[in-house]
Amino acid sequence: MLFFDSVALALSASMTLTACATVFKWKSVRKHATHSTMFMVFLSLGLWSLSTLVRIVLIYTGIDPGPPKPPIGPPPPGFTPPPPPLGVKVILYTTLVTDMFFNATSLWCILATYEFQRWVWRPRLVHERKTLRWYHLFVQACCVAQVVAVTTVDVLWVPPPPPAIRPLGVAGGSPPGLGGPGKLPPPPAQLLMENIFWTIFCVRWVAVLYPVVLGIVLACSPKARGLNRTQSVHVFVLLLVALNVPYLVVEPLFDFGILNKTEMLLLYSVSKFATYCSGVGMVNLLGLYLVDFDVLYVVKDPPLMPSPSAFLVFESNSYYSPATLVHPRR
Repeated sequence: MLFFDSVALALSASMTLTACATVFKWKSVRKHATHSTMFMVFLSLGLWSLSTLVRIVLIYTGIDPGPPKPPIGPPPPGFTPPPPPLGVKVILYTTLVTDMFFNATSLWCILATYEFQRWVWRPRLVHERKTLRWYHLFVQACCVAQVVAVTTVDVLWVPPPPPAIRPLGVAGGSPPGLGGPGKLPPPPAQLLMENIFWTIFCVRWVAVLYPVVLGIVLACSPKARGLNRTQSVHVFVLLLVALNVPYLVVEPLFDFGILNKTEMLLLYSVSKFATYCSGVGMVNLLGLYLVDFDVLYVVKDPPLMPSPSAFLVFESNSYYSPATLVHPRR
């Protein structure tokens, strides 16, 4: 599945970023919250696909993500533990960037759904740019807090020596000459990222269920009868569920040992492959229902009242009097 995952991520990244550059109108993105939040969904999804592809390439091209192997037996005099291999840091921070964009995509999806809900029931008429600034501040604050927390914990952590070179009487140490090193605990940064991941996982569940609930309410509401071309909304909800729910359901079952990943590797791989195809599915949906997108998400600016034109008045007091330009009172 490595080849198919790479192809899916490459297509998702290229298609979503191309859609951001060609389909969305920058004037509407800057002025209207509905258009801007949907633009950020595609942008975050494209950056997540690209960072995930880079992470897969780094893992499967020879970078060692594991801890260094401790020496066997008593250490020689003056021995200092070697630093962790470069691959540990590379994979750690690449995963951090990937999780950051994954969470940003979920947050922007929630905000885009909320803006669509407001557009249907209570359209926003003023202060849209102020609202957009608050949206960007909130999402970027979450991303920066995640990066700063993990980076700070990783920088301040001092790795312990391998168990084989610890003195006797220290927990986890081994008697010299026996060569029975114990297993080192994971670094605190890795544990913190694991806890943050499950928080991000819950946010993605909200990002998937919120559009589902809104789609059901919209389908049952009389307000939907006044909307034109809402078929794309229903298809979008179905696509969102089909591409995300399998992975959201399967991932905890494997991580908590309920299912065996070795025995059911195909199920796990297919669920992740569906998530990697999210960008491809959303861009194709955008292309099929581009007219619906323009109707639903492009808010037309109110027409400006034309100012009355000026007129010329000729004074008859003198033959040589020039024409006078007169503006009407406003």
